Amino acid sequence: MNVLEMFEMLDQNKGQKEAKLGTVTLIDAQIRFVREVDGSIEHVTWFIDVDRLTNFMQKHFIKQTQ
Repeated sequence: MNVLEMFEMLDQNKGQKEAKLGTVTLIDAQIRFVREVDGSIEHVTWFIDVDRLTNFMQKHFIKQTQ
């Protein structure tokens, strides 16, 4: 299921308990970097643990909002 399908599913469920927050579960995540090296494009993709990613995002979000 891609991201657009997940949002469509959430929109369909809105009438049922306002699309219960947290009904979409991430199983894995990837971070993709694109960089230019000596005139050629290089793609780097990392598959990462979602729990570590969300923990990192929450920690840095809290730091930025304080």
